[in-house]
Amino acid sequence: NEDAVAVQPEWIDRASGRFVPILTDLRRRTQPFVRYRLDDVLVMHSAPCPCGSVFRALDRIEGRADDVLRWPTPGQEPRAVFPDFVSRAVSGAHAAIADYSVVQTGDGLTIALSLTDASAERYAQEAVRLALAALAGRLDCMPLSVRFVDYDAVPLECKRRRVRCEV
Repeated sequence: NEDAVAVQPEWIDRASGRFVPILTDLRRRTQPFVRYRLDDVLVMHSAPCPCGSVFRALDRIEGRADDVLRWPTPGQEPRAVFPDFVSRAVSGAHAAIADYSVVQTGDGLTIALSLTDASAERYAQEAVRLALAALAGRLDCMPLSVRFVDYDAVPLECKRRRVRCEV
């Protein structure tokens, strides 16, 4: 919609194309929408759109900027871990995982799993631990402690945020 909305990127990491958009609506007349900063982390496509459009092309939306997790690294500053990475690791860890929530509190993760097969709970939890440890290894981070809790369904009228940072 860049013909109607000016998009200014606030770069998180220019090399990877990650940014938070700041929007100005060019057509509104009654309620101005000027330099409104969204909380979404977007990844810009590295090449022009194959359709020939001159507008920005996006590879993906990685989640909310305030939900970016901070994982410790050996002897360095904590590393930003985007919610999409954690979502893919957890949701793909075991076939019985129907839904989940991951909350970072301090140096650990609190995880709730909803399973299609309750008898697979122990295996699903171990698969999630292994998937998150593998993710930490790929990102050169220290593994975080993981604590599992009972799953509470999110009411339909509430926005679902599967990965949250409460540090």
